[in-house]
Amino acid sequence: MATDDLDRDKLYAAGADDLDCDDAELELEPPDPAVLAAEKRRAAEAIEAHRKAIDVDEVYRDLEANRDTQIVEEWLARLRNVRFRFQLRHLLILVTVVAAVLSLKVVMNVGFGTLLVVAIMLAIAGISLYLKLEENKRQEAADRRREKIYAERRTRDAHTSGQTTPPSCESSSDRL
Repeated sequence: MATDDLDRDKLYAAGADDLDCDDAELELEPPDPAVLAAEKRRAAEAIEAHRKAIDVDEVYRDLEANRDTQIVEEWLARLRNVRFRFQLRHLLILVTVVAAVLSLKVVMNVGFGTLLVVAIMLAIAGISLYLKLEENKRQEAADRRREKIYAERRTRDAHTSGQTTPPSCESSSDRL
């Protein structure tokens, strides 16, 4: 038990009294100028890299929105602004459509309800196809914008690195 008789309070509190005193002097060294210069240089490089970076999200941000509703709204707006004047060609188109429906009814031996359902299904398929084509056009436009941004960056990097002509790069269609 002789080892447990140590004055533990005195042992653990020896350094605490020295630091609690306001007269305790702590040595603070000024920061190393080389470290400060390296830190400033790294910060400038990070800022320059961020400024040169291409934000691909910015290119594709407008693709995130679902544009199908906008296209349908544009169609409806055009239909509201149309001034329809019934002419002879409209009468001929109507007669042709009625003749086609009647001939389908006789040839296929189906009712008007079935023909109406098929017509609605074909209309929905046509609208879906048109909206998909519009979406593909938007995607291709975004891809062209991205390629243009990358080309500008390559020319800028070529000029800053001292090259007189930009390095030849394969286009996206050549890589496939």
